Amino acid sequence: MHPPNPDPARLVNKYLDSVADHKVRHRPTSNLPFHPIVFSLGGMMNGSTTKVFASWKRARVRSFEL
Repeated sequence: MHPPNPDPARLVNKYLDSVADHKVRHRPTSNLPFHPIVFSLGGMMNGSTTKVFASWKRARVRSFEL
């Protein structure tokens, strides 16, 4: 009997997270803040990229509400 099929979105997110981790580990040494922005070809983002875009959106909205 075969195990149940894993959720495809979960597998994609796991892969995108591994790509982001690889980018962090292999970037040049620097004290500057760094957050990798990782997308799939289909437009999916890893969880931390989604959070970064949400924070950028909040910052942008505040700047236009002067």
